[in-house]
Amino acid sequence: EIMDMAKHVVVYKFDTQTNGWQKIDIEGSLFITRRAAHPTHRFFVLNRSGIHNYEQDITPDILLQVEGSYLILRPPDSPNIIGMWFFQDEEHVAITTL
Repeated sequence: EIMDMAKHVVVYKFDTQTNGWQKIDIEGSLFITRRAAHPTHRFFVLNRSGIHNYEQDITPDILLQVEGSYLILRPPDSPNIIGMWFFQDEEHVAITTL
C-alpha cells in the first residue's frame, strides 16, 4: 500500500572526508509504503537517473531529522547518512508529518 508520495526527490550521501553532501545517482519519485511483512514501512525512490532504486526500511531505530527542504536519515545498519532533497515544499511537509 502506498501511504504517500513525492513526485521528485534527489538522494545525497554525507561524505565524512570532505564534511559535505555528495549527490549520488538516484533521483525520482519517493513512495512511503506499508506492507504486511515486517518491517511494515519503507522509503522507496523509483530512480529516473539509473537502474538502481533506493529502498530503506523505516524502523524504530532509524534516525530521522528534518532540515529545510531535506529529510536526513541514518539507517541503523549502515554508517551512511542519507539526505533526500524535495523539489516541492508541500510534499516535503506531507511526508515528514507522516
